[in-house]
Formats: sequence, structure tokens, C-alpha cells
Amino acid sequence: ASLALLEAPVLPERAAKQERLRILCVGLGGGSLPSFFAHRLLHCDVDVVELEPSVLEASKYMGFNPIDRICVSLGDGIDFA
Repeated sequence: ASLALLEAPVLPERAAKQERLRILCVGLGGGSLPSFFAHRLLHCDVDVVELEPSVLEASKYMGFNPIDRICVSLGDGIDFA
């Protein structure tokens, strides 16, 4: 709902008329949020920035498998944005 309020192209039929939506997730956790965006919003690219390398490593054991529309970077979210 919040993406719709920002007039972001959430529905695929609206997305075809607009540029791709880019989403930034600060913090990876288990990777469920960026995975949800990438799998449900096919017209979106998801950038993830994670401060701790150990979180990125642990996410692999939680089932996180980045696809081509998810780009994970290690670093500070303040510097990334």
C-alpha cells in the first residue's frame, strides 16, 4: 500500500508503462524481505546493503538465494544511499 501511495508501479500492468522500480533494503537479516520484493514485484530491482559479513553468510543457511534482480553489497547503509 505504501508503494502505491508513492505512485510506484506496483502492479505489472502499470509497471509496463513506467521505468523499473528500485528498492533499497538497509540490512539483510534472513533475506526474506528482498526475496519477497524480487519474487512478487517482477518489474523491480532490489539493492541490499548489509554491514556485517557474518549476517550475509548466515542468510545462506536461512535459505536466502539472491537472484539476478537482487544485488547485495557489504557496507554501511548511510554510505550506500
